[in-house]
Amino acid sequence: MLIIYYSPSDINYRPYYINSDDSGDLLTSKGRNYHQGPEWVWPTGFFLRAMLKFDLQRKSTREERVETYQQINKRLGECKKHIKESTWRGLTELTQKNGEICHDSVSYPVRMLMYVGMVC
Repeated sequence: MLIIYYSPSDINYRPYYINSDDSGDLLTSKGRNYHQGPEWVWPTGFFLRAMLKFDLQRKSTREERVETYQQINKRLGECKKHIKESTWRGLTELTQKNGEICHDSVSYPVRMLMYVGMVC
């Protein structure tokens, strides 16, 4: 469900985004690590839509196409599970390391996921 921009092996990887951090750490204070480690949820719908379009183009048999739909539905299932279990009944923009809740994240509209779900 998540897209990680930085590899955990990268020297600048900082997986915990805390916008209120006002420490002397120039890599994380005042939310500076917004792009250096938190795991992103919002691109998931776009990724799944691209996967649907381009993976189906290269598949020629019914069985291969079914596999594509199964892969997408598996990922959508993870999103649905999170929505059901979330107190917000939605998805957040980003999470901390390993999908932990990020309290400084905003709620994410699930429009693109709904589109992909309707097509599958």
